[in-house]
Amino acid sequence: MRYLMQKLFYFIALVKFEHTIFALPFVYIGGILGYNQIMPFYYWFWMTLAMVGARTGGMLFNRIIDVEIDKKNPRTANRPIITGGITKKEASLALFASLVLFFFSAYKLNLVCFSLSPIALFLLWSYPFTKRFTYLSHFYLGLCLSCAPIGGFLATNLSLNLPILILAIFVVLWVAGFDIIYAILDIDFDREQNLHSIPAKFGLKKALMISFILHVISFFILVLFGILLKFGIFYWVFMVLIAYLFLRQHLIIKDLSRINESFFTMNALVSILLFIFIFLYYALE
Repeated sequence: MRYLMQKLFYFIALVKFEHTIFALPFVYIGGILGYNQIMPFYYWFWMTLAMVGARTGGMLFNRIIDVEIDKKNPRTANRPIITGGITKKEASLALFASLVLFFFSAYKLNLVCFSLSPIALFLLWSYPFTKRFTYLSHFYLGLCLSCAPIGGFLATNLSLNLPILILAIFVVLWVAGFDIIYAILDIDFDREQNLHSIPAKFGLKKALMISFILHVISFFILVLFGILLKFGIFYWVFMVLIAYLFLRQHLIIKDLSRINESFFTMNALVSILLFIFIFLYYALE
């Protein structure tokens, strides 16, 4: 039993399960917007399993593909797949199980989700390769996560509309902005290994400026999202909180030792707060 618990701990650490908090709320938001009211439990259940399967599969594929690179990086050299906590064979078996979970959950949602699931998988599996040839990989990661609100919407509504596409654009720019910040941790390593990122290409100062500009644009896209859906005065109170979180994130990273706090805590709050607002709006409507 102790052995199994230790393996589970290593597995959770390997896929950074806590980072699911960035995407999962957007799946729910998409589902609620598509259903135009609070969804039945059936959708919550299968959306959660689909998201966990897709993200876990994507992360495991990333870890397996990048294992030789990660061995050389002091920041990632202690990952379980490198230290032996999880073997490549175990990671591959878990990857297969994640794919089965993802495809089966997509099928249980509807045939549109099932039919489009290979596209989502292609995006997730191609992401690890983008850093090898373009510094625009941050935007590609944002594109991957934008599948969350779109997928959630299509689970409850078979035709997309303008607000959900606007929300997807927000996710692309928001994720790109905070991934640029996170990439600062590897700026020297990326340059040594000829890996591409905006910090490695343009330097620290310009990277932080680009990240800030992306978050300013994404904030106004979120404003447009609220206008299109006519959310009312409480949405603007919520937007004040979002503006504060964006600003605090960029104030925090003046101290580079706090990048992880900026990356995880501030951005997790953005996704959680947006979900809470959408949920309460439709629950009380």
